[in-house]
This record gives sequence, C-alpha cells and structure tokens, in this order.
Amino acid sequence: MKYLTKEWHLGKISDRECQKREKENQRYFRENIKKFPVDFILFAEKESLHDALFEKCEIDRIKNSLSLDLICGENTKGYHRLTLVYLNVNLKKLAIDILNKLVNSKDAELLYDEIDMNGEFFVHRMLFWPTYTEIAIFFRDFKFNKINVTSRKRALIRRRFKEIL
Repeated sequence: MKYLTKEWHLGKISDRECQKREKENQRYFRENIKKFPVDFILFAEKESLHDALFEKCEIDRIKNSLSLDLICGENTKGYHRLTLVYLNVNLKKLAIDILNKLVNSKDAELLYDEIDMNGEFFVHRMLFWPTYTEIAIFFRDFKFNKINVTSRKRALIRRRFKEIL
C-alpha cells in the first residue's frame, strides 16, 4: 500500500500526514482512474470493499486470471456479493500463498484498497485486518458482477481457494 497503510490505520502517523496521504490517494485516483479498464472504473467509482469478507477465490494459470468473490455491504444498506475478475494477471507477482491464507481465514476483512499503475500493468492493492496483510494484483483487464445477498455470512464452501493449473 502506498497511502492507506497499517501505520495510517493505526494512527501511528500525525494527523497532518494522515490527511496528506488521503488527499494524495484521492488525487492519484482522480488523475489516473480513466486510464483503467471501463469495468474497473465503474467498480471503483460505485463500490466499496471496506469490511468485505472472502467468499472464494479461483486462480486460473491457463487463462492468467484471478476471480475473487467478496461479501460486501453493511447492515443499513444491505449486502451483496461482488465477483471481481482480473484478466491477463501477472501471476508471478501475486502472493498466492498469502492470498490462500486470507481466503481461508474466518477473520480476514478487507480494510482499504487503492489503485496504481506499474509499467504495462494496472495494480489493485488491498490491506486486510486483523493481520494487516497486503496483496497486490497486477492485471491488464477487469470485469465484475454484483448480486444482492441477504446477509454477511459466508456460504458453506468446501474449497474456498482453487487453483487451476
């Protein structure tokens, strides 16, 4: 994470530095979001991943894709399942072992996410609580789907993490 770090969340930096990072993150978003794939723009402008829970994850090494199913929302507005599909993913840069642990954790909640660009790739960074673990997804294209659900409870799924070789 560049802006919304563990130190930022824990208040270990000054209020002034916190505000500076928030403004820098918002500025970077405004200046660069139109460079991202259209579906990512729609997702980033309308959806919040704050407090999201992992439902499941699928990595397809043949297609170089990553699919994340997240339970999002809040009690006052309702809940929904977001399926985020990252295409043309640089799997060499993906911390697959860390992602596997996060997906299978009952406690992992997504705190913050931020966008970036790195050469020919777009980057979606995520910070998870309570471990303050970070993942970064390097991708070239993106699509998403949203389905309303009745609660924040994760479905009973035998294998939350799946890797297609």
